[in-house]
Amino acid sequence: MESVFVKNSSTLGELSVTISPEDYLPVFEKELKKIATKAHIKGFRPGKTPVSVVKNMYGESILAEEINKLLNQAVDSCIKENNVEYLGELLPLNDNEDNRIEMHSKKSYHFKFQVATPSPFELNFSGISLKIYQPTLNEEDIENAIKDMAERMAEEQEAESITEDCTFIKAEATWQIEAEDEYLPKEIGVFLSPNLLKPEKFAEIIGKKINDTFELIASQDMELGENDKRFSYAFGIFDEEQVQKLKDKNVQITISSIKQRKPRELNPEFFKELFPDDNIETLEELRKKVAEIEQQELEKQFAFFNDQLAKDAVLEAHNFELPDEFMKNWLLKQNKRLIQEDLEKEYPEASKEIRWSVIKNRVIKDNAINVEAEEVKKYATNIIISQLQQYGLYNNPEFMKAILNIVKNYLSEDRGKNFREIYETIMRKKVIDYMMSQMSLEKIPIHWKELDTMIKDYYQIEKDTSESSEASSS
Repeated sequence: MESVFVKNSSTLGELSVTISPEDYLPVFEKELKKIATKAHIKGFRPGKTPVSVVKNMYGESILAEEINKLLNQAVDSCIKENNVEYLGELLPLNDNEDNRIEMHSKKSYHFKFQVATPSPFELNFSGISLKIYQPTLNEEDIENAIKDMAERMAEEQEAESITEDCTFIKAEATWQIEAEDEYLPKEIGVFLSPNLLKPEKFAEIIGKKINDTFELIASQDMELGENDKRFSYAFGIFDEEQVQKLKDKNVQITISSIKQRKPRELNPEFFKELFPDDNIETLEELRKKVAEIEQQELEKQFAFFNDQLAKDAVLEAHNFELPDEFMKNWLLKQNKRLIQEDLEKEYPEASKEIRWSVIKNRVIKDNAINVEAEEVKKYATNIIISQLQQYGLYNNPEFMKAILNIVKNYLSEDRGKNFREIYETIMRKKVIDYMMSQMSLEKIPIHWKELDTMIKDYYQIEKDTSESSEASSS
């Protein structure tokens, strides 16, 4: 087998592969024998079909498959050996008729592909000077944070009935399931907080006691949130098909526990519970600790903006060329619903993302950056905990016992879509952190509200610039 890569221009090359009979005949004959030992063909005992019969019946398709395997191996090897950073997909150049499978001819097959690459460039981050913004707090922010902690860590008390200040309801949910929906759960534990229910529905159940029942239809009576996530967290159901079916069904809720929460007093006992590893005795010491934690959280919250500024600076410093016409044709093939007019409008932004992907992949390769499965699991757990805090479920010990299964279901739902998205998020962050570690950074302190306004203005400017470019091009 022979494979050759030739660069025809700064952004285009040609990859040629020749597969001779000496390459494919041995694997072809081996595969024929393997299939013959397993074939069930009328007139022959299982495993006793002659190779010649298999060859006459399936030879061309088997040969085509084996040649395709050899071709893929040759292309992959050539790409790796020549360190080719190809873009999109390889485009076949020779006529399909030239490579029509002819089982009895014992001819050589010649394949040619056009290969798109970025123009040559070197990574250089040390020459980049970047202003990044460090969000700051004021005294009011700290006091509000302490108040929020006292309310979030409120003591739960059993209540006899649901009142306006009820914070948590544990219950059994029961659906009437039709025969065709046997796979749906008929009964399941449910955890409800008032903010999961629409105000008018919560008003209806005020006064209900333990063992009382009420009915609801989730799609009508609950605040389901984006992608029905609140339903999933309340009922512990993450299968999308089950959620879509059950959210529109009438469900009977039987109350088993009612909780009320009382905000904590700001005393040393509460300080110890908040920060068991710190010797905090006074309110002033608490303020200092909270300020430190809130500062860390703010920096995490606004890190995306500094990451975006870093990305902008990196793209500006690495302005290599792309084979634009090749990439446009590839994008059109990838998205059958995309029309030429829309592509011309969207390509400037798409080309930035392509260039960014090239830079990111080279950084990953050159620095052996990777993401472990445990990192993805930890990230997902933090997402779930954050959601539970919003819905008032975080402090319930029974619910927290189920968090491992919730995280597992979250990462596996939709064929692992969430796992892949989190993996990419972590990888992107690691790459940008590496880039920024090589840059000259100037940190600018700014109150987080001012920074929030700056970010909104930045993205509005980005939008206006994009719309202006589209208008001028048309």
